[in-house]
Amino acid sequence: GGVIGNTALMGLPAGETVDAHFDTNAYWDARVRVHIPVRTNKKVSFTCGQRDEEQTIQMKSGHIYLFDNHLGHSVTNKGKSTRLHLTVDLVGSRRFWKLVQDGKALGSSSKPASSPASAIPFLDDEAPSIATEAWSDAVLKMGGCKAVAEAIVATAAQLGLQNEASELTSQWCPAIELEVTRGSRAVEMDRLKQLAVKHHCAAAAGPASIDVPRVDLLDIVDSVVELHRLAEAEQDLGVVGSQEMS
Repeated sequence: GGVIGNTALMGLPAGETVDAHFDTNAYWDARVRVHIPVRTNKKVSFTCGQRDEEQTIQMKSGHIYLFDNHLGHSVTNKGKSTRLHLTVDLVGSRRFWKLVQDGKALGSSSKPASSPASAIPFLDDEAPSIATEAWSDAVLKMGGCKAVAEAIVATAAQLGLQNEASELTSQWCPAIELEVTRGSRAVEMDRLKQLAVKHHCAAAAGPASIDVPRVDLLDIVDSVVELHRLAEAEQDLGVVGSQEMS
């Protein structure tokens, strides 16, 4: 459902604690961390939330968890075995956030999932469809059309989609050069997203194949667009803050 920024196996030995902390460096401005418990025990507790509003849960194997890591959070393992989680960091895509929306919210505002669980077939004769971020955030945010195009193509190449990505970006760059509002990154990103959706629909109309969820070119573009959207939102907040102080 998205391009991966980082992934790790994170262990917490029996009797150990991760003290309350916040994840607030620049890396987390645009990313979330998904936790997938691989091995755990009933005496591992995870706490997250604002002061006096914390929620404590046990993350269970067989489930996937997402939380706001900008809030204080901590973990305690009072069991006799090591807790082991697979963590995946990503900017996300519309497909990823749809999965989150359909998931079950924990805490006081819990709700049932809006869609049933679906089985994902395992095809042992196919390589996994995984793409990692082939870009630097700073270059992607500050660079022009060429820098964004290179990042999309390099990321798509991991999935064998470099030709499709090259075709998409070769249409996008000339298109934004002709835009009257050229210079607005939001307009440029909207144009990129529109072209990506067009390419996605054209590909979906091709020969049918086994319905296995795969990261595709639209997911890559979604991640790039989301990174820029969040950067612009951060800039807007900075402008509002400076106006209020003046």
